[in-house]
Amino acid sequence: MGPQEGRKTEPVFASGQCVTRCSLSKAHAERAAKLAADLRGQTIGFADFRIAATALLADAELLAFNRKHFSRIPKLRLAVV
Repeated sequence: MGPQEGRKTEPVFASGQCVTRCSLSKAHAERAAKLAADLRGQTIGFADFRIAATALLADAELLAFNRKHFSRIPKLRLAVV
């Protein structure tokens, strides 16, 4: 079992909704790197690529106030604020 397998995620409450906080894994880092490579020339910062990768791997909506950055990520669902 890898370091992240079997770990539970913790619910976090924001804006009156329950969201999930999860740790980064090798899969998250690899997905973030692929997103950065796919969007070369449209950099949004690697931290935002990691955030997007986490939402994509969790098949979750992302609640973000910087929609300009995150709207560039294909298949990323942004929550309506």
